[in-house]
Amino acid sequence: MGAMSGYSFVSFRIGPIEIVNESGHVKVSVKRITGVLLLFKITYEWERYSEKHEEEIKKDQNLGMSSYIFENRKLFSLLYKKGLIIFLMRVFETLVPGGEVVDKNMSYLMAFFTYGYFGIIYQWIKYDFDETPEQIKAHIEDTILSAAKST
Repeated sequence: MGAMSGYSFVSFRIGPIEIVNESGHVKVSVKRITGVLLLFKITYEWERYSEKHEEEIKKDQNLGMSSYIFENRKLFSLLYKKGLIIFLMRVFETLVPGGEVVDKNMSYLMAFFTYGYFGIIYQWIKYDFDETPEQIKAHIEDTILSAAKST
């Protein structure tokens, strides 16, 4: 499915030294290494979740993403509570499909929708997941429709 599809999380071992060597940086902070490993783990878990719920996600990717975040709400809440908003945005960028956008105007549009989507998810995390994934999906769809109507 993704770049890591052939790997087992248990058997894929990479240590801090390998990360430093691959990055080309002499000094890499523990925070950065932890961020890289968390990003890898969350991306890997999303791929596993996607494979397990493939039919549901094909029908409705917004609901699939919301359900995945809800299932992993302890981790996402922890990231929020520790003030790791930038890290949360980077995680979200990797989870939202889209790929490289060649057209500059299209890249602005994709950024608008990606970060608008993220904003709704962020508020959901901030409100301690007080709504269901289905309700969040409805918020996302309503927001996109509102934006489309105003243009």
